[in-house]
Amino acid sequence: MNICEDPYVILGVHRNASLDEVKRAYRRLVMQWHPDRNHSSAAGKEFLRIQAAYEL
Repeated sequence: MNICEDPYVILGVHRNASLDEVKRAYRRLVMQWHPDRNHSSAAGKEFLRIQAAYEL
């Protein structure tokens, strides 16, 4: 994840989102972009980007 990128934007939630909303968004995106489920060439990179945003 680039330092300029906003983790809320990556996860698709508002800044005032609750922890549950953030977790739901993270799980939804991880299921969509996990390299075992999504065989596109960008899946691995996007998956790591989502994980980095969630860790922040």
